[in-house]
Amino acid sequence: MPYLNKITVMGNLGKDPELRYLPDSTAAVSVPIAYSEKRTDKQTGEVKESIEWFSALFYGGAAEAVHRYMHKGDCIQVHGKLRTRQYVDQQNRPRTTVEILVSEFQMIYTKPKGTGSTDVNDPDSIHQHL
Repeated sequence: MPYLNKITVMGNLGKDPELRYLPDSTAAVSVPIAYSEKRTDKQTGEVKESIEWFSALFYGGAAEAVHRYMHKGDCIQVHGKLRTRQYVDQQNRPRTTVEILVSEFQMIYTKPKGTGSTDVNDPDSIHQHL
């Protein structure tokens, strides 16, 4: 029986990408992506917003491109598969995290250099790029 593990997310970078190199010299970037959704409360008519955070992992040339051209607040669309990983935190407690292993991506919006960063916790700044 065939199986499928595929996810697509479009959102804003939660921080500037930081490039690192693995022991085998492969470039790697891990960056949080914020997905924002607005909905209207049926009882009150109030517009409410929720933000979901995804951790995206880029390797090789993709990692170098994201590091070179993208910054906190920029909008990106990623395609890949989900991976869970176990680790031990600083308090020595076991933790599990879910990450997107990016296989394809598209830069949707990038700010011109020197314009500063966008605060992705500000709902207006998230929606201006989507």
